[in-house]
Amino acid sequence: MSNIGNGNMKTYHFTIVLEGLTNSSPFHEDKLFEAGCDDALLCAHGDTLYLEFDREAESAVQAMESAIADVKSAGASVRSIQEGGYSSKADIASFAGVTRAAINKYSKNLAGFPSPVFGLDTRSPLYSLPEVAIWLYEHKKIEREKLEVTLVAAKFLKEASAKAGAQWNNIAY
Repeated sequence: MSNIGNGNMKTYHFTIVLEGLTNSSPFHEDKLFEAGCDDALLCAHGDTLYLEFDREAESAVQAMESAIADVKSAGASVRSIQEGGYSSKADIASFAGVTRAAINKYSKNLAGFPSPVFGLDTRSPLYSLPEVAIWLYEHKKIEREKLEVTLVAAKFLKEASAKAGAQWNNIAY
């Protein structure tokens, strides 16, 4: 995807976890490339495939919607968008481009840093990445594009969760 010369284009980095294609699916690389995912790095964790996109677009919404459409045209579906979910302090540090020590300092010493939401009794509690991204942006630790990606991803996951909840309500138990 290239719109070279358009001053409104920005590059948005995000990760889509795939469903419907696995590492053992025949020609999965070709299917994704031909569908327009040529700006993504195809990765695998076991048999689960995920795409790390660097997509140019005028907005995060446009970047992610076009990537989702490309994934669907390859015969896959979106299981999740990583930036809309939960992250450890180590993942947050990587996301923000700072050290883990900096994130530890922010979480212990700076007012308003979001509280963890899962794993409170573990050594690696998980934080809502969108909540942390808002805090990081407000404190000038990340650029606007990263904030936009997390908020759009969170909206997508919330909508997907609502659909799953509606399906759950139809199950007799």
